[in-house]
Amino acid sequence: MTKNKIIKLLLKIIIGSVILIIILLILFFVYFFGTPFDWKKHDQNLLKFAEEFDLIPLPPNSKQLGSLYKEFGLLSNGNHCDYYISKLIETDLSETELQVYYKNITIPPVDANELLEYSRNPRGATPNIIFITQPWIEAIRFTKEEVSKDHNINPDAITDKTFLISTDDRNYIANDLRCN
Repeated sequence: MTKNKIIKLLLKIIIGSVILIIILLILFFVYFFGTPFDWKKHDQNLLKFAEEFDLIPLPPNSKQLGSLYKEFGLLSNGNHCDYYISKLIETDLSETELQVYYKNITIPPVDANELLEYSRNPRGATPNIIFITQPWIEAIRFTKEEVSKDHNINPDAITDKTFLISTDDRNYIANDLRCN
């Protein structure tokens, strides 16, 4: 073999190796983190979930404060993704009256595979119930400042007549960077 043939052969081997490494890196990334199409699907699911939540009429003598808050990602411990939606309402109703109002309201599951089961049983395969809390009073999860920032309102607007109405859909194993 001449020197030129050896150089051409080495170049082919190097170029082939680089291409193989790039392909393997792309496959690794797609396997563990999904594709932008997966991310877009979860964003669309989140918007649809938020629309369903927002369609629930407010209880009597109530008004919504600020905007709807929606989030998708690794929101609790574990190796799964969660969809979370909440809104703040100001109402003359008590927490007990709010619980009675929202008691039988559920939202269809986010996962399309669960929708068939939901249509057969309105409680759903995994019913997404409504939670009513005043976490700034109970000091469980959020402060007034965090909640007001999420809902785009002034923290001073949160009073003892303000309730956080929320729901979530959990445990989606997803190839999405937000879940790692």
